[in-house]
Amino acid sequence: MNTPNTEQDAASVVEEDESAGSPLATIGLGAGVLLLTGGLFWYFVQFEASDATRGARMWWPIALAYNLGGKWPPTIILALIGVAGLALGVHQYVTSEKKA
Repeated sequence: MNTPNTEQDAASVVEEDESAGSPLATIGLGAGVLLLTGGLFWYFVQFEASDATRGARMWWPIALAYNLGGKWPPTIILALIGVAGLALGVHQYVTSEKKA
């Protein structure tokens, strides 16, 4: 009869929990959103500077965001999400360092 090793199972669960909420992953995600924000802002600036804004095509979620408020509201919202991700990741990192 094969009995499960509970210590080994518990250790694997703890490792999975730590990797799922990794502070570095959260920081990376926040930085990625900030890079996406910069790219989106650049895209909006290029769109506005082009002569073909009337007939230009863009992906519908981006077009919807642009039509609702121009280039500033979507980029500010994404930037705030990115900064929040960075702040959350740094907070997780600092608190995990204090526990160790």
